[in-house]
Amino acid sequence: MLLIDRFNRRINYLRISITDRCNLYCIYCRQDSPTVDLPQDEILTYEEIFEIIKIAQGLGVEKFRLTGGEPLLRKGLVEFLEKLSLAGIKYSLTTNGLLLKEYANSLSKVGLAGINVSLDTLDERKFVQISGNGGLNNILLGIETAEKAGLSPIKINTVVMKDINENEIENFIHFFSQKENFHLRFIEYMPFQSDNYLKNKKDYFFPLTEIEEKLQNEGLLSPLSNSHPTDGPARYYQIKNNDGQGPLIGFITPRSHPFCGQCNRLRLTSDGKLRSCLASPVSYDLKKILREEKNIGKVKEIFIKAVSSKPEGHHFQFCGEMIKMGG
Repeated sequence: MLLIDRFNRRINYLRISITDRCNLYCIYCRQDSPTVDLPQDEILTYEEIFEIIKIAQGLGVEKFRLTGGEPLLRKGLVEFLEKLSLAGIKYSLTTNGLLLKEYANSLSKVGLAGINVSLDTLDERKFVQISGNGGLNNILLGIETAEKAGLSPIKINTVVMKDINENEIENFIHFFSQKENFHLRFIEYMPFQSDNYLKNKKDYFFPLTEIEEKLQNEGLLSPLSNSHPTDGPARYYQIKNNDGQGPLIGFITPRSHPFCGQCNRLRLTSDGKLRSCLASPVSYDLKKILREEKNIGKVKEIFIKAVSSKPEGHHFQFCGEMIKMGG
């Protein structure tokens, strides 16, 4: 059985937040008020996550990405990933990289292939401004260790924010210019906070389509003949005159150039809520079904219901924090 929504999009990708805990406090992910971590018994167990993955697989979902919060903070992660590998499940991982140096070799040994690392600046001062913490050098060392451990591809995800780091895009391209099997992906800032929050806060949106066109016109980037080397939303380029030896450069533009028409994903929050759209408030409580009703068949029904109600596009009307959604 395949999951096809009412707009004829095949849904074959599930992003899974395994924890809402994080060791950074990024301005696009959390609000200013202190965030209280969920009690451990409110978080899906690894056994419950595995059960949901198997159900999703039976419905034609082929790709699974584990996110957080920061997934490397959750105990038992490496053992869980090994279980997924032994079960033949294709999965990947997103991390902020602070603990990657310690975990890279173990992640490679249990079968993790590629990894996504969130990195918004190469400037230590800006890093503290964006994340509320230090540790930029630890992340760069983690990326280096991951490369040596054979993790590939390594995708660097950079949220571009007006008046903060929009002038670093070329710096990133030059810094990683000799790195094969890397993808540099620049992502537009998305507003998820409440209306009252935004009244007192700046919208950091910077339209990446402008810089994308500028870099092409300047001859720095050339489009790939196959512009979508993965099933993700990025538009990819090669560094011109680099003989294809460097990283791929991608632009993800949910605000200036929405890609909802090609969306293929669902999201599962750490407390068991299934979402069909990142920017929608609609969710379905799988944890309750698993724990109280113990009804596997109903979980399957909820997947089908979530897909059938998936909206055609987003308006970013959801009021909440990215850290709670595993964006």
